[in-house]
Amino acid sequence: RALDSNQLLGEVSTNELFKPHWGDLSNGYGYGWRISELYGHQMISHGGSIGGGGYTSLMIKFPENDYTLIFLTNNADNNALYEVSGVMSAILLGENYIFPGELEVININPDTLRKYTGTYVDEEGSGIVLYQQNDKLYVQHRDGATYELLPVSDIQFHYKEHENTIFRFTIDINEN
Repeated sequence: RALDSNQLLGEVSTNELFKPHWGDLSNGYGYGWRISELYGHQMISHGGSIGGGGYTSLMIKFPENDYTLIFLTNNADNNALYEVSGVMSAILLGENYIFPGELEVININPDTLRKYTGTYVDEEGSGIVLYQQNDKLYVQHRDGATYELLPVSDIQFHYKEHENTIFRFTIDINEN
């Protein structure tokens, strides 16, 4: 409330804090704040962790609606934090939402798993490696963190113990 009423910083400084200095209002970054849109509403957010991920936090502001959400955990599971904040934001903004449910793990042919092994790079240049070991599929992130991927279909997997993180493969029918 002190930020919103210019008690902590003056109006000019507060405006600079939440103004994009990189990007724009739909996808930018201010002074320590991510500036984006969610469901057509301006969203300003900042998250972080302390102690190697032992404590995680996220603050989300919807300035047009005068809503502020603050999430604190003593758990390193960022996926759960972002899943809960996503559902809470949807509820707050009157949007449809889906509560995460348990996924049924299936057995999958080891030859199918082998097709998915390799190095993958996303749009931002971050790389991950998928490898097969003992008829199971694993993902190793650039930071060295490794997770088992559990199949819920021939093309969809989720992180073991992180059910809200989904991998979905798109098969190119022109490739063998």
